[in-house]
Amino acid sequence: MSPFEHLPTSATGTASKQQASSTESNESDSSFPDHIQSLLTKYDVTTNGFLPEGPPLEVLPDEYYAPWEDLIRRLPETLDAGTFRAEVDRLPVLQTERLMKEEEWRRAYVVLCFFAHGYIWGGSRPSEVSSSFMAA
Repeated sequence: MSPFEHLPTSATGTASKQQASSTESNESDSSFPDHIQSLLTKYDVTTNGFLPEGPPLEVLPDEYYAPWEDLIRRLPETLDAGTFRAEVDRLPVLQTERLMKEEEWRRAYVVLCFFAHGYIWGGSRPSEVSSSFMAA
């Protein structure tokens, strides 16, 4: 069971493409037996392997997440300047209720993973304590 099954998918979302792909492959492509195709669909394996069919979001569409997007856009310069940890510590704690599609969840995951990695490894010494922002 996918953790994203409860989320609505867009017309170009992974689930709809996989269903269409599964239907097409059952009708016109006999390269995979039905039991293999059902496993590929179950584990979200696409023609890109474990990556989604389409390109990832470049930015979260809801302005609520602008503080995350602003900092991720400035990640290289804040790491170079040694200010990244302080910037993360000043971020507001944002809730995830406004992430509506699987693509948005994926974007948030990538952004927060970069924050965690940068926070821990982005100083002259690794941080042994993570920001309260990331612990929430």
